[in-house]
Amino acid sequence: MFGPIGGNNSKDVKLFVKNHDLSGRLNDLTRHRHRRYPRNAHHQAPGHRIIDTTTGYKLLKFGIPFGLVSSLDGKFELEGYPSHYSDVAAVLVLDHQVRMINLLTRAGWETRIALDQSGKNPRDKMAAERLIAADANELVDYMLFVDEAPLVGKFESTSGFQSLFAAGGPRVSRGRSLRQLDLGKRLLRYPCSYMIYSPAFDGLPGAAKDAVYARLWAVLSGKDKAGKYSKLSTADRAAIVGILQETKPGLPAYFRSL
Repeated sequence: MFGPIGGNNSKDVKLFVKNHDLSGRLNDLTRHRHRRYPRNAHHQAPGHRIIDTTTGYKLLKFGIPFGLVSSLDGKFELEGYPSHYSDVAAVLVLDHQVRMINLLTRAGWETRIALDQSGKNPRDKMAAERLIAADANELVDYMLFVDEAPLVGKFESTSGFQSLFAAGGPRVSRGRSLRQLDLGKRLLRYPCSYMIYSPAFDGLPGAAKDAVYARLWAVLSGKDKAGKYSKLSTADRAAIVGILQETKPGLPAYFRSL
């Protein structure tokens, strides 16, 4: 499942994949400071009933704690598993990355089809332009986490994923990076997808990439004043533009410091 996800970026999550205990329940081994956080507790093997799913700290019959643990060491035989952890930070990053690669793939595919059809029939040109613009709008909204649900409380990555992930991408002179995780109220410190550096993004047809860049600048510059973009603070917009100016080859010249 990791091969096609953002090219080489898949290595970021490969070592922190989901490990299941004997009940088939996913253990998210990330400390959550403000609330008990039982996850995915509905799948269990016959004869291994969960005593109480409301507290997050009851035991399964075979003695594996249901709740917050730092690793699966000593819980059952871990030989053959790629990691002793299932860090919720890695799971959240993977979820974002999968959706991004799907949107990038669709934008590229539909743009190529639209351009081919409009080349054969000039009357389809306006329809092709509308389709490319619609795909770019949806992609940019997701890149900027416009509809991201706020995290409840503070998460702490315990597997080492957070620091490894942050070290894997380009940084600007002030140390800022699109790969810095927040894990407080949102996933990323600077709400713009690091997948803008991926081969999937760079491989978009020119028409699609031009539309994405134009839309990205319209939102970040404040030209588009739709209410849904109000959650993007002035400081975040300026930081994102500054990071892209220093780290993204091929960024259009109309991206100016804010």
